[in-house]
Amino acid sequence: MMKEENDSVLNGLLEELQISRADTTTQAKIPNYFIIESIKNLKVGETCEVDPKALLVDHENNCWLDPNVEIFRDIAFDIGNTLFDNLRLFRDEAGYHLSLLHTNQQKWRKQSETFLEDDREYRQMSNEFDLIPVVSFKVIVCEKIQ
Repeated sequence: MMKEENDSVLNGLLEELQISRADTTTQAKIPNYFIIESIKNLKVGETCEVDPKALLVDHENNCWLDPNVEIFRDIAFDIGNTLFDNLRLFRDEAGYHLSLLHTNQQKWRKQSETFLEDDREYRQMSNEFDLIPVVSFKVIVCEKIQ
């Protein structure tokens, strides 16, 4: 096919789709529904669930959150409907608050005494966010439903 014929076919397609030549250079956009959100994006007043791997415990049992871990919204947090391995996370003006629906399944390993400094150094080198301190940690005791 000659260049003029290619242009003619392209022009016909563009007219049929009601797109101008200028519009062919725009970038496709994916709906926000398909975008993975992380803890660092949680706004004041919002609630979500996070995977237990988001929680880090230092050598003094202080709780920290990895800001890059994925959050899950609109998941029921009750005995009958929760994903038992998740933590409920709420953010207010004071900071981040965790609730654990405890089923004797979750355990965390303490980090070394230098893990905060080591982690901060690593995150600065990789341009990632620092760990987030947890303001409160509440345990909701229940029996796991079989």
